[in-house]
Amino acid sequence: MKQLVGYGLLLVSFFLCNAEDIGHESKKKPLFVDRSEAIKAGNTIKEYSQSWHYRPAPFPFSTEPEWYARIPGAYVVELSNASIFSNKGIVIINNERIYQDSLWIWSPLYKAPKDLFPLPEAQTGPYTVATIALEGHSNYFHWVTEILPRLHLLQTMGAEYDYLYTPPLNFQFQKDTLELFGINLKKVIEGTKITHIKP
Repeated sequence: MKQLVGYGLLLVSFFLCNAEDIGHESKKKPLFVDRSEAIKAGNTIKEYSQSWHYRPAPFPFSTEPEWYARIPGAYVVELSNASIFSNKGIVIINNERIYQDSLWIWSPLYKAPKDLFPLPEAQTGPYTVATIALEGHSNYFHWVTEILPRLHLLQTMGAEYDYLYTPPLNFQFQKDTLELFGINLKKVIEGTKITHIKP
């Protein structure tokens, strides 16, 4: 079965952009799979918006910014041979590589990706799972500005799935906002630190 990964809207895509999109962090990382590799492998990517460029104005203002970044457009990708791991919704390709856009740009896994492996055995099932889980999920600001926009994107693009993979719903605001989006909480898989599923 295929897995749907919702990527952040433009409102939050700067906070979710992958490290290869930022000029001063452009080294290729062998344990990671990026968007272009996913396309080459035959996975389906449905783009919601185009990428754009961000030039922060340093203070005091100067004509030459210290760096600039390409902010990737929002998209939904259908991945085959992928699994979802942990309460952070880390997407694993072929049980050995990390899908880069499933991580925060500040994730400690960028410095030590091997610490994630070996993974526990994945539970499998004949269903499609959409994931909106991400680091920072217990913080109201990150929940509203980074996680819920993923859900909005999935709904806006008409993505069909059987279950929604979320971080642990330990706070009432998480459950309340999911219900406002029309989510049936009985169709939610709450990830834990050791959850590993392969749809």
